[in-house]
Amino acid sequence: MLEKVSIIIPFQTDNGPRAEAFKWIKQYYERSMPEAELCLGIIDNDKINKSKAVNLAAKKSNKRNFVIADADIVYDPKLIVKAIEVL
Repeated sequence: MLEKVSIIIPFQTDNGPRAEAFKWIKQYYERSMPEAELCLGIIDNDKINKSKAVNLAAKKSNKRNFVIADADIVYDPKLIVKAIEVL
């Protein structure tokens, strides 16, 4: 079921703790949901524009269902499958 899912992650680095956490988050999704598509919306400006970052990531998607996840949270794959089942 996760083969229908794009994980949309907006991100802007701080070149510090946020960047380190982001590396871990990417690895988590790659390991726990390898069949899902990981789409990153990276903003390099001084000011974060989350909507723009989400839209950048969404444009990269080839999947039917989006999970928009901030760069500092993780979702349990079982919860995503359950959510898709009730759509």
